[in-house]
Order: sequence, then C-alpha cells, then structure tokens
Amino acid sequence: MSRHQDQTANHVIESFSFATAAARILGTGYTLAAADIGRVALQSDNNTYWRLLSATPTWQQIAAGWLEYRVTASNATTTGQTLVDITGLVTASGDLAVSTDYYWEAFLKCTSSSAAGCQYGINCTVAPTQINATYEGETTANTISNGRTNANNTAFGTAFLTGSQTAPVYMWGWLTTAAGAGPIFSVRHLKTTSGTSTVAIGSSLRLRRLSV
Repeated sequence: MSRHQDQTANHVIESFSFATAAARILGTGYTLAAADIGRVALQSDNNTYWRLLSATPTWQQIAAGWLEYRVTASNATTTGQTLVDITGLVTASGDLAVSTDYYWEAFLKCTSSSAAGCQYGINCTVAPTQINATYEGETTANTISNGRTNANNTAFGTAFLTGSQTAPVYMWGWLTTAAGAGPIFSVRHLKTTSGTSTVAIGSSLRLRRLSV
C-alpha cells in the first residue's frame, strides 16, 4: 500500500475560491449548504484563507499570514489639503474582522512637488476602538523626523519632504476594530499648502491579525 506522502497528486486545502472579499461574502459561484460548514475558502486577491461558519454565508479568517496591498498600475496623487485614501492602500470590505486587533505597517515612496511638503494619516471607516500610528521620514534631505498619532483620520503634524525631494516614509502601528460590521482601513495623504503629493507604484500596506 502506498503512503499518502508518496502519492503524486497535490491536494489543496480550500474547497472554494473567491477573487475578492465581496465575492466571498456573497458565496458567488457556489450554493453553500450546511454540509459545507467547516470547509475552507481561498480569497485570491490577498491570499487569505477563511473557514465557513454558516451557510448564510458567515466566514472566519484562519489566523496567520499577512493581508497585503500595493499601489499598482499608476502613482497615487492628490493636490488637496484634506486627507484622502492612497489608491491601492485600502482594505476591502470583509477583509478585516470586527472586534479584532491588527498590527499594520506601510512603506511609501513619496514625492512632494514643492517645499511645503506632504502629510500622512490613517483611517478606519467604522470608528475603531483603538488606533495609533508611528511615522518616520525625511523633512529636508537626509534629515529624519518621527512621531506618533492615536487618532483616526488625523494627519501627522509634521510635513515630510520639505526639500521637494523623493524619499521613503515609513508608518506602522496597531488598531482594534469596533463591533460594527465592515471596517475598511486605509493609508492617506494630503498636500500641504499647494502642489502635488505623489505616492509611487510599489508602495505597500500590510496587516496581520494579532488576536484569534
């Protein structure tokens, strides 16, 4: 009798595959039944796995791994003086669980069109129980500034890139989502005074669930 590990067939753990959180939440492409409870789905846009809790459907993310997001296709820009989402660095509805702790970090390749610089912040659409961010980046060339905020949708007070340069901005922190359904987390930017804030292709955001 051949051993299971010696067989040539590859086995996948998922019974279902969905392209996005929206498709998973609706069970698109499948007729889910009570007999499917406990089976696993792959959400392919961020390579996460989810266990089916009920046929309605209700899902629970299988802990471990990162949710990852990137700026793709074109640079993200804004000319406004109010924080807006950086396109690509936004979670999808259904990606984050409610009443759950997450560690997050972001790497931004940024450019300011003027010496007024740019500012950055974070936002969760359902007001979180707790949220904080630490920021580090250049003000003038090779001069580093850093600091911290603990408020939702609030720009860090220091403007980075005040030498009209291109330089990285690093951000990290944690949040506790509230009980309200559908929290969406994003990294945001604004242009101080006037001009254009640019966040380049390849800039990234990732989150990891801390609680189980």
